Amino acid sequence: MNIVVYLKPFDEKEQLENDGIACTNISENDRAAIEAALRQKQKTGATVIAFAVGDETADTQLREAFAMGADDAVLFQTSGEEAANALVIASALKKLRADCYITGKVTDLSLIERVAKLAGFQITDANTDEVPVSADNTYFALASAEAIKPRYMQIAGIYTAYRRKVRQLVF
Repeated sequence: MNIVVYLKPFDEKEQLENDGIACTNISENDRAAIEAALRQKQKTGATVIAFAVGDETADTQLREAFAMGADDAVLFQTSGEEAANALVIASALKKLRADCYITGKVTDLSLIERVAKLAGFQITDANTDEVPVSADNTYFALASAEAIKPRYMQIAGIYTAYRRKVRQLVF
């Protein structure tokens, strides 16, 4: 079973407004999404794939996902304005063919709703220990840091994260 965690472009201003310190390149809700996937991995042996759309700046997000415990990382390279394009994100997610897709909650769901509609996914909640999985890959689960406490990156994980290869797909 494959679980894809979509990491959205990091908004440092939003992070600073929420907790005063930005010591990570992944939003707290996206970190909760990684945690939800990792919990499912512990239960079922699933493979967790961190996924980001953008340029090389998204590479740091993927490295942090490796440090948290993700098994694989994929960077879908696009120019800056295409990174927020719902069609680009939906086609990239479909290309990865996972059993479940998870991302962190956002205040403005319009982009996520467009992605879900284009990809044919149903938006659901991932704020429990059970991540929704279906045979036809139709769920796009949203995780919240309020409900799922993300784990910290381990020193060994941080060290090895920069030695691992991030797969790159070009749009």
